[in-house]
Amino acid sequence: MSRLTAGLDQQITIFSPSGDLHQIDYARKAAALENTTVALKTKNAAVLATQKRITDKTIVPRSVKHLFRITPKIGCCMTGRIGDSHFQVRRSRNEASKFRYTCGYDVTAKALCERMADINQVYSQHPEIRPLGCSMILIEYDEKLGPTLHMTDPGARLQQLQGLCPGVHRLTRRRRSWRPT
Repeated sequence: MSRLTAGLDQQITIFSPSGDLHQIDYARKAAALENTTVALKTKNAAVLATQKRITDKTIVPRSVKHLFRITPKIGCCMTGRIGDSHFQVRRSRNEASKFRYTCGYDVTAKALCERMADINQVYSQHPEIRPLGCSMILIEYDEKLGPTLHMTDPGARLQQLQGLCPGVHRLTRRRRSWRPT
């Protein structure tokens, strides 16, 4: 490490010479180390499957949850650090209820995911808040649009795709070509 880049990974608001925020990279790595999730969307349905990994004998298995209900129409799957995941789920429920109170109708998964990505981006700007080590996948079935999948990560990247695979085995799953029969 050169003298110019020494200590840059300790500062959350300073970019490295290569243009990266090291704390965001660390949060993405933390989100990728916990469990693997597979999310697939077809024309009429969407499926979420996640791994329930118990890494320590002292952890009560029923306390480890990765699937959550945000609103009656929006479900959520969290990949990453358990504590950060629970915090982000509580925050997304709060944002959804604020939207319902303010606007008078339910928030869509896309709008909620955009809001959570904005919040994650704010976490990367302020030194008193650290980036969360978790990724959030929101799933919703809309009468007009059909099923939708949206994902946001610690770096505030927002994705809407046909299929997602964040987690430990994400590269292995991407390399295998999946073709519908």
